[in-house]
Amino acid sequence: MEKNHVSLEEAIIELRKWISGRTKLTCDKYELVFRQLKEEQNLHSDVDDEILVEIWYANKFHVSPFMKPQTHNEIVEAGVAFKLLNVLQGEEIHTRNNFRPAYLWYDALLANYVSWMDLNGKKPGTVSTRIGRIRIFFAYMDAKGIYQIGGLKLEDFAKFPGWIDAQNHYTSQGKHNILYTVRDFLKCPNVADSINCNPSPVFSRMHTKKHERLPSFYDADDVTKLINSIDKSTKIGKKSYAIILLAAVYGIRVVDIRTLHISSIHWSTNKICLVQKKTGRLLELPLLPEVKWAIADYLKNGRPTSEDPHVFIRERPPYHPYSPNNHLESLVDPYFKIAGIDTTGKHHGLHSLRHSLATKLSEMSIPLNDVATILGHSTANATLQYIWFDIAHLSVAAEEVPRYAK
Repeated sequence: MEKNHVSLEEAIIELRKWISGRTKLTCDKYELVFRQLKEEQNLHSDVDDEILVEIWYANKFHVSPFMKPQTHNEIVEAGVAFKLLNVLQGEEIHTRNNFRPAYLWYDALLANYVSWMDLNGKKPGTVSTRIGRIRIFFAYMDAKGIYQIGGLKLEDFAKFPGWIDAQNHYTSQGKHNILYTVRDFLKCPNVADSINCNPSPVFSRMHTKKHERLPSFYDADDVTKLINSIDKSTKIGKKSYAIILLAAVYGIRVVDIRTLHISSIHWSTNKICLVQKKTGRLLELPLLPEVKWAIADYLKNGRPTSEDPHVFIRERPPYHPYSPNNHLESLVDPYFKIAGIDTTGKHHGLHSLRHSLATKLSEMSIPLNDVATILGHSTANATLQYIWFDIAHLSVAAEEVPRYAK
């Protein structure tokens, strides 16, 4: 195997072969890490797989990659990440974990940048995304053997876009996002004061092919198959059905589904009222009969008994709500497989159902401002990124959706 020619999915398959025949407990721990990494991949689809492992590692263990975690179970899970890196880098799988020392050269820089973003009112999701992207710049500095921001010359900044291209992992949009984040990072006062040159010309003219991205919508038959593939007789099925309906029928963002409170469901007036995490705006939606039944069925027959105010909580004690690092994006993935839907070259998380609804509404000639309102966007321009396909490809969402939304 050659470096950069192995995807995360291929590395997981290779590692499954390596652990074949081991105890169920060992295999279960590996599979847990695999699932979490796939979830992280849905959040950071524009980053290199090796960087993705680093992002997951930092979020999972609350230490810099690849420091030694605190507990035995965490060390075992960290070992899975090391072995995945071995495969991704085309190396033999090592049984020994070579943990890094506690201090990494960029820790202080990253902390300053995070504090600066917090002071400027950036939302946690934005901060998390930018941390993942700026780590790519740090990886570039690592590759050049530069461990102080002041050691960068103008030519180093100028060569960074070409280095990204050489990784062969990023679309034009993904590259643009990384460069935009680096430009923002360089504006951070503590960072700007440490730079010994003016890199602004490198980042002043950034162009992107906005339509170059993975498709994120599915046609009528596919979404119908997806919804019908859910076994609603089981507790997990009841939860999955309610969550997928919220995404497919209303296009609610994953973060708003995850943080939805029981008090947001107004049964008597048949409304769902919530304040969106991304925009801070109130969103009122009609509580349609099918959705109402699905949520009620989950609350009564599928949800563990708990005083927690969130609608959706985890199945195992202590029945906490889902955290940002334990999100719901991957919940829909098994049903794509059960339904036999081809997801090759396409996103297939909950967010893809939001895209499906957006393009379906556009196909129905609903005005852009109305689509923006339905999706909870603050401006119509934000909606355009969901509806960038040519008219011949605007066939999306389940035929069930207009029936629910009629």
